[in-house]
Amino acid sequence: MPRPLSLVLALAVSVAAPLSAGSAHARHHHRAKSAAAERRAEASPREAVPTTSPVVDVTLSAQEQQALQIATQKGDPDFIMIDKALGKIIVFHEGKPVWTGAALTGLSPLDSYTAAILALPESHKFATAEKITPAGRFTVRRTQDDEEGTVLELDEVHGNGWYLALHRVWTGIPSERRMQRLQSPEPADRHITFGCINVSTDTMRYLTTHLPKKERTPLYILPMDQTSTASLLEMGKAEAALTAALRCSSCRR
Repeated sequence: MPRPLSLVLALAVSVAAPLSAGSAHARHHHRAKSAAAERRAEASPREAVPTTSPVVDVTLSAQEQQALQIATQKGDPDFIMIDKALGKIIVFHEGKPVWTGAALTGLSPLDSYTAAILALPESHKFATAEKITPAGRFTVRRTQDDEEGTVLELDEVHGNGWYLALHRVWTGIPSERRMQRLQSPEPADRHITFGCINVSTDTMRYLTTHLPKKERTPLYILPMDQTSTASLLEMGKAEAALTAALRCSSCRR
């Protein structure tokens, strides 16, 4: 969760039964700039993941179609979509899906942060309910991690010394079995991270190869609560407003 400025998209797969959440000591999606040891820990054990082929034809769910319509209305032809309920990532170019793969998201079923959670320091031992991948329209930009290389950092979500990012799957806690979860056919297995989005090495390679190097890319994260899809994606400003308030408060101190 919190880790030195990186976001985590992590998925775990369970072939027979749902997997446990694992240790709460890993800071997966929250990353503090000064947490060099954390950065090294998350950058260590990684395994090869089967290559995902570019999408030629993909059937979108009703929620994904709704999100595509919203993106079109907002003038976003090229964007990334994260479907938390189905545990997948879809990359769109000129309004068409061109890549898809599995994605791991936060262990919590909640879709939004509160000011209290954003104010928690990176050193906090985050509870399950606090391990949230927020839903909404955000933007990501490339940043470099000393150990992990290129990650896609969410511009609008910054906590107290940590932020969220989309990056390759982290396997530092074997009991979480994130690599297996990433390959699991069960979407329920793909909720395991501290809030970051974890994807395969091949998906991350595709993103860094095809996304603009300097421009920000829209990121649509679909909520678990599908009744709130329109309201959250139309807004996507709640976390940004809370982040701004947190920063102002920090400045005053």
